[in-house]
Amino acid sequence: MVNANKVGGADQQLYQSMQASINEFVNNRKWTSDNYQFQERISFSMNIVLDERLSVNQFKATVQIQSNRPVFNSGYTTVMLNYTDPDWLFEYTEFQPLEFDINMHQSNLTSMLAFYVYTVLGLDYDTFGMMGGQEFHQKAKQIVNNAQNAQEMGWRQSQSLRNRYWLNENLTNSSYRNFREFLYIYHRQGMDVMSKPDNMFQARMKTTEALEQLHQLYKSKPGSVILPLFLKGKVNEIVGIYQPATPAEKAKVLNFLSEMDPLNAQEY
Repeated sequence: MVNANKVGGADQQLYQSMQASINEFVNNRKWTSDNYQFQERISFSMNIVLDERLSVNQFKATVQIQSNRPVFNSGYTTVMLNYTDPDWLFEYTEFQPLEFDINMHQSNLTSMLAFYVYTVLGLDYDTFGMMGGQEFHQKAKQIVNNAQNAQEMGWRQSQSLRNRYWLNENLTNSSYRNFREFLYIYHRQGMDVMSKPDNMFQARMKTTEALEQLHQLYKSKPGSVILPLFLKGKVNEIVGIYQPATPAEKAKVLNFLSEMDPLNAQEY
């Protein structure tokens, strides 16, 4: 969704066209070689808030990206990515096709859109197979590499400690493998088997194993971008998983979480 309230003006048709073009680019392009059933589609939203119109066709924006994954045999969806990117500077010309080539940086707008599509796909596939999203994280990395000479912010290591470069770096660096292994254990071996009451204890053992693995990563990489980013969307979910747990289970998990996510220690 494109929110143009801050820039206002009489050019509402332009913003509607921008939204339609972005929707078409994201939803109508074939991003993988896999075929999906309707119910298998990934829930992915981008709320693009236009902060400033710098010229006729140049815009500065802040974007909220969120993706969700369904949990097997339930009506519940779990948050996979909940991320705010304040560094969107792009050009948009009405009725001009949005073009993208994985081998070059043609447009900052399409590079940013494609980067987040591949990141969302990578995270989703990581939850269904151990390191299953590698192909997509590498494609996102290629987009980052292509944009190293771009004038716009968000692509380079030196520009920030928390931007697209570092998000992708954490997801492709072998030192952070524990995080991606965590995604599979927590979701596929834990949450996906919780629909049957008889499986609850074994499933919780798996989520505890996954959180312990995440804690080990935290101790070795306390400045990671992805750990606070992931836990941001999981507080209530984790609390719900461990409500019926034994005092010993709760104490163990609370120890991990309070250290990794001190801002939400009281919630846990």
